[in-house]
Amino acid sequence: MSWMKKMYETYNRCEDYVGKDGEERERPLVPVGHHSEKAHIEITIDQDGNLLEADPVKDKNPYTIVPCTEDSAAKARDQQPHPLSEKLKYVAGDFLDYVDREKDKGGENKNLFPDYENLLAEWCASKFAHPKAQAVLNYVKKKTVVKDLVERKLLLTESDGKLVKKYANGATFIRWIVRSDDVEDIEETWRDPSLWKKWEEYYFTLGAKGEKTLCMITGNIAISSKKHPKFIRTSSDGAKLISSDDKKGFTYRGRFENARQAFTVSLEVTQKAHNTLKWLIDRQGHVFFEADSKSKNKGNPRLAVLAWAVTDEKMPQPTSDSVEIMKESEPPTTKQDFALKFRNKMLGYSSKLEKDNAKSLQVMAMDSAVKGRMAVTYYRELESLDYFERLEKWHNGCGWLQNVFDEKTKKYAKFFGAPSPLSIAEAAYGKKADDKIKNATVARLLPCIIDNQAIPADIVNSVIRRASNRIGFQETRKKGDKKDKFENEWNQALSIACSLFKKSNEEKEIYDMSLNEEKSSRDYLYGRLLAVADYLEERALFETEKGRATNAARYMQQFSQRPYRTWLLLHNELLRPYILRLGKKAFTYTKLIEEITCKFEENDFKKDVPLSGEYLLGFYCQKQKLWEDAKKKFSTSNINADNKKESDQ
Repeated sequence: MSWMKKMYETYNRCEDYVGKDGEERERPLVPVGHHSEKAHIEITIDQDGNLLEADPVKDKNPYTIVPCTEDSAAKARDQQPHPLSEKLKYVAGDFLDYVDREKDKGGENKNLFPDYENLLAEWCASKFAHPKAQAVLNYVKKKTVVKDLVERKLLLTESDGKLVKKYANGATFIRWIVRSDDVEDIEETWRDPSLWKKWEEYYFTLGAKGEKTLCMITGNIAISSKKHPKFIRTSSDGAKLISSDDKKGFTYRGRFENARQAFTVSLEVTQKAHNTLKWLIDRQGHVFFEADSKSKNKGNPRLAVLAWAVTDEKMPQPTSDSVEIMKESEPPTTKQDFALKFRNKMLGYSSKLEKDNAKSLQVMAMDSAVKGRMAVTYYRELESLDYFERLEKWHNGCGWLQNVFDEKTKKYAKFFGAPSPLSIAEAAYGKKADDKIKNATVARLLPCIIDNQAIPADIVNSVIRRASNRIGFQETRKKGDKKDKFENEWNQALSIACSLFKKSNEEKEIYDMSLNEEKSSRDYLYGRLLAVADYLEERALFETEKGRATNAARYMQQFSQRPYRTWLLLHNELLRPYILRLGKKAFTYTKLIEEITCKFEENDFKKDVPLSGEYLLGFYCQKQKLWEDAKKKFSTSNINADNKKESDQ
């Protein structure tokens, strides 16, 4: 349980962040005995419990800090209530009066108000009572919450006066504002530290009814936790990291007499650790989802990956690509520029951690096979400097000119660096691949990034195969889709294939993104030949059939398996019409083909065995060189034309 100890330490280090609103859709770091909920309606009352206003929640970040009990924080369906802010069916004593009992034959709507009222009343009757809690109690006792909201048209009813289907389940979450005469008083109950403190003190009196045991995290004797929080990866996540149920699942029978013999942790520690984990995941972690036909949103949360230090500094994540880590407005497009900027970025992180005396850094991955249970599938504690060095080695080793879709601009952009693990998974199995496969691939790549393990050969080979099937990207095109979209997707897969092959062979040879005209390896040269053939045909098709795929693209997969036989077909038959169409303009390319062919070592040219991923590097570098030469020629011709115009004038 090292992760729990580190989370507990992080909470104590970051207590200044408790209760502060995070960025949009980020859950805040909450106090002990609290958790966060998405609120829908806020009701404003005075100190005596008289209704003043009621409005829909319009905050960009609707997460609201609410007091809770151990039972209410871990509840499933309609069980224990929260003591203050809660769903409509708990806080409204008149809720059932507005529900059509005929339509509720399953008995889904129960009378939950008494439990809510009793819990709130017990708090208000204790020495830890708070005036705002008492004001809320005074108001809800009137049992007019639904009536008041209907009158203000925040809840809608049918012609018979019953709530419409949207509100009839009572899931609308209510939060409270209590107006007072004190101008310095914080009126929002979810932002009032004095209210948090009073509930926290009362919360521990509730826990005191349980036994005190050894906390296996701190080594102290303290009030032990009976139930541990859920909602870890998202606000709707039902899976727990710590749980026991020997009545049904036989979790520990045969090893221990009861669950406490297996593991005990204090109420304070588990609250702080889990609250910090939720906060950090939203703040800087990455959650991968699994599609669910029943879900209207992203689907079910599955793999969650988080790197953090015991400090308030945001750490670069192993699931990010180079651009996301560097956060540059103009990402580097050259190897030299990237290496310098990335090194400076890593040194910047290191110096910040040194100032905070945070010498270690943790990387943690969690996943769940079922909805109710979750496990830590990967955990490493590293020296912070070691982590940054490994991250830098991965991003330099996989460094290539990437072609990535920018969600903000909705366009493809180029940058030099490493692709994200998710991009690698999509390049290997397709963007429409099952989420289970993509998530499993991301999990398999974590040790490659953090532990410097070799990239699994099946992932590398799969990316190379898909990049070789260039025409396959266009065959999936639907009516109305632009050719450029699928050409960009293929370019992205090609870049990632080059990244992975380069990284996988870095101990044998250092590959550069610029064309190596002296290199004489068979696979590299065959890649160059294919690039020249592709470019030659693109030039010939530019004016008349610009959107049509070239023969080099159509035969690329076959070329990767039988290069000699396919090249003879391309060169001797399929390229001829386009060479004739270009006329003298084709001379440059036919001469280049001859020069490349002459570089093959004896008998290598006629070998008809499959090519390795190295041919993609040769293809990419040669194609890039041809594009660059064409741009230079075009810009030079424009300058000469402008000079001629000026001289004529």
